[in-house]
Formats: sequence, C-alpha cells, structure tokens
Amino acid sequence: MVSILLVEDEFVEAMDLKNQLESLGYFVPDIASDCEEAVRKVVELEPDLVLTDMVFKEDVNGVDIVAKIKRLNIPVVYITGQFDESTFQEAMLTDPDGYLVKPYNTHNLKFIIEVALQRSRQRLSPDERDYLESVDNSMIVVFKTNLEGDILFVNKAMVDRFKFKSVDEVLGKKSLDFYKNPSDREKIINNLKQDNSAEGEFEMLTSDGEVINILIKAHMTKDGLFGTMLNITKRVQAENKLKESLLEKEILLSEIHHRVKNNLQIISSLLNLQKSYVEGEESVNILKDSQGRVRTMAMIHEKLYQSPTFRNIPIKEYVIELVNSILNSYGISKGMVYPEFDVEDLKVDIDTALPMGLVINELVTNSIKYAFPQNRGTLQIQFSCGSNEDYQLVVADDGVGLPEDVNIEITDSLGLQLVNTLVNQLDGELNIDSSHGTKFQINFKQLQYKKRI
Repeated sequence: MVSILLVEDEFVEAMDLKNQLESLGYFVPDIASDCEEAVRKVVELEPDLVLTDMVFKEDVNGVDIVAKIKRLNIPVVYITGQFDESTFQEAMLTDPDGYLVKPYNTHNLKFIIEVALQRSRQRLSPDERDYLESVDNSMIVVFKTNLEGDILFVNKAMVDRFKFKSVDEVLGKKSLDFYKNPSDREKIINNLKQDNSAEGEFEMLTSDGEVINILIKAHMTKDGLFGTMLNITKRVQAENKLKESLLEKEILLSEIHHRVKNNLQIISSLLNLQKSYVEGEESVNILKDSQGRVRTMAMIHEKLYQSPTFRNIPIKEYVIELVNSILNSYGISKGMVYPEFDVEDLKVDIDTALPMGLVINELVTNSIKYAFPQNRGTLQIQFSCGSNEDYQLVVADDGVGLPEDVNIEITDSLGLQLVNTLVNQLDGELNIDSSHGTKFQINFKQLQYKKRI
C-alpha cells in the first residue's frame, strides 16, 4: 500500500484530505504541521510520497519545505488553494512531481498522485522505465515516434484520451496531426536536440476536433523519441477560472475603493456645508479639522483606486498632494507658507500609509493654525527609508514653537492625542525639538501587511 505523508497546518483540512486519501486506498501514516516536523517525519517514516500545502501560518513557505524534502529523494505534490504566476514559478523551481489547485475532485487527486509516483520510478534504467511507463501505468499516455513524426508505439490510454477506436487507428497517424499549433512540435524537437529531454504544456486535438491541454514529457532514443502525455485540461480550465475570478475581485476592489473615496468626499462636503450653520469659531474649527481627516482618508482610497495593486501606495505623490490640499483648504496663498518636500519615492501599504497620512494632516494643520502668527513661514516634510526598512518621518516648521507648558503625552488637544495614538499604531517613536520652531520626528518600521480573508 502506498504511504503518503501529509503536510498541512489546518487540522480540519488535514483530516478531510486524510479521509479522501484513505478512501482511495492510500495509507496516511502521519500529518506534519510545519517544516521541521515534515522533514523529521520523512526521515522517520520514509513515505512513498509527500502531499503538502504551499501556504502556512507564521509566514512559513511550503516551497521551503519541498526544497528540503526533495533532497531526500521523496516525490512531492503541491496542493494549494491559491494560485498566481509568481507563486507558481517559485514552486516550479523545486521541481515538484505534481501540482493540484483547489477545488479538486478525488479523481484528479488520485491522478496527480499516480503521476507523481510514476515519475519517481524514472530513476530506473531506460529499459525498466520503458516497461513501467507502457505497462504499469495505463492512466498515462505513452508514445514513441521517430524524428519525422511517424507514430511507432502508443498504449491504450492514447486511444482513450484522443477518442480513437483502436491502437492501429492511431499508428496510421503523424504526431503533427495532434497539435493545434504545429510549431509546438518543432519546439519539442529543438529542445530534445539540445538537452535530450523536453517538456511543456500544449493544446492538442482529439479525433473529433476537441481542444485539450496536454503536458508532454519526452526523451531522445536511438531511433526517435519516447514520451508521456498527461491530460491537464481540467486543471488548466480551473486555473483560467481562478484567474478570471481574481481579475473580477481586483475590479471589485478597485470599485470599492472608488466608492469609499466618493462617500468620504460626500462626508467632507457635508461637513463643509455644516460650517455655515454653526456659530462660534471653535465649532467651525472642529468641523474643519474633521473635514481634513476625512479628506486624508479619501486621498488614500483614491491612490488605491489608481494603483495596479492594493498594497502599494506611492507615498511621495500622496504626501505632496496631501500637504498642498491642507494649505489650500486654509486659504494659504503661495509665498505665505512655503512647503519644502524631501520625500523618497517609496511605496507603502495601506496599514502604514493611512496612520502616516493622518499624522501628517494633524501636524501640518497644527503648524498652519498656531506656528505662523503672520501667516508666513516654511514647512518641511521629510520621509526616508534607512537600513532594515527603518522609516523616518519629519514634519517641521520655523514658526513660534510649542508653548513651554505643553506636554504632548498629556494634552487636551485632540489633534496631538491623535498623533500619539497613531504613532503607537505605527509602533514608532516620537521625538520633538522646539529649539528652532517645532520639529516632530517619528521613527518606525512599515507594519507587516495583514492578510484579510
């Protein structure tokens, strides 16, 4: 009985997969939940195959697990619920023996496992390999041709897969007849001439003209080439559906950010209208400050809407637009309060950009309101990244400075209270220098992006 070691840190999924494997006639001796445990149990149990997820908790990468297991000459199959091109390319570097994307059925699961086991047997001699591939594994198409493309041998799986009536009917064909794009066979032949082996995914035609996706692996022989074919049509269809679904989700996320931005702008407009109906300068200022905070958040969602990804916000562009917007909202004309920017062209995720933008909004607003009695001066906004992703944000002015009795950690000012809270949210350190104007310096690291599923 074939023994399979599972590597999965989600208990419920692991038990479900274990039951499926046992219902297919396999033996599951144990389940590992992390990299070290997986490698240790491979050494102890010597399974025939390892079935592993690709994404684990605690930022463990399934590719790292496979890289270690492959050194022990154990066949490995990935089974994963997520698929993207970069992850797939990274996984392929470990030369896995199989790759299965959820959702799947038990037939696909068994098929991938049997293919992986068959591939592991290719360590045998050429004669033994020919025998096992043509006789021992009838689920895999086995073929042999000469370099001109005349089909010399096929097994019954070829007949079934390509919808022929008999082996003899296939032997009367040219291999070129099966390719949707004839140039694909030329690619295989050219690779075989260079490396004596070749593999690739191609679109091929059945006897009734149906297009199917086939994974071909071929090797040079003395009188031609010998190879196998795997029908991966369902996998390709599932991957294409997944890609379409991901594209739909990206469009949906973009639309969500656009609508959130519009709704925030409506709230900002309502606050602006409300100012006409309140009495007292203090009430007007409260509404104006709230409007600025809403505007800051709206600009974040505008950047996300414009961004090709939803994790990276161009911070330089955002900071410049934000500060200029604040100056404009307070009616500061050019030449009165001059902003100086020294902002590196970096990209940060929303978990960092939003609290950082709100900090800038509070500090710049505070400077405009209190630092320049004559409405003239200079604002400096600096943002840089040092070694080890250490970020530094500086907001400074050459104004009158903070009053001596102000303690920013104990203050009645909502704005300064927000600054303290936001700095803590960034897990940063705030330093203030009032020797010449006021200088706020915040040192922090970019927050680890939290996946929301």
